[in-house]
Amino acid sequence: MRLRRENKEVETDAIANAGFKTPIDKDGNPVPIILVSDDIWKKLGSPKQHDFIVSLSGLLMQSTPFFCYDVEVSVVADDRDVRWVRCYMAVQPKRKESLMNTYLIHLLKIQLIDVYEGLWRFSDDPPNKIRRSV
Repeated sequence: MRLRRENKEVETDAIANAGFKTPIDKDGNPVPIILVSDDIWKKLGSPKQHDFIVSLSGLLMQSTPFFCYDVEVSVVADDRDVRWVRCYMAVQPKRKESLMNTYLIHLLKIQLIDVYEGLWRFSDDPPNKIRRSV
C-alpha cells in the first residue's frame, strides 16, 4: 500500500480489517481510515495540524479518540495501476501493521476471499484471479 501527503510518499503493508468499524461523520457519511504507526506519520512529514478527531471502535476494548490527517492511498499491484483514494490517516504509536477500515477496503475495490490465508482480489479482477497478501 502507498500513502501520500503533499510531496511525501511512503509504502507499507496494510491489513484489511473487517472488524475495524467505519465511523460516520457529522453529515452522515462513512469515513475511510487507515490506522498507521507513528513511524509512517513521521515519514509523511509529521503533520502538526490534524484535520479532525474521530472516535474509533472495534480496535481496542473501548472507543478511542484519534487525530486524523488527510492523505491519499493506493494499493501496490504489479499487474496494474491502481487509482489513488482520499482517506484519513489515524496514528497509533508503536503500531506494527497498518489497518484499513471497512469503508476504505470498499473504496479500494478489495474483495476478501480467505482472510486467514491472505487471499483477495479487486472487484473487477476476473473470477479466477486470486491475489496473495505479502
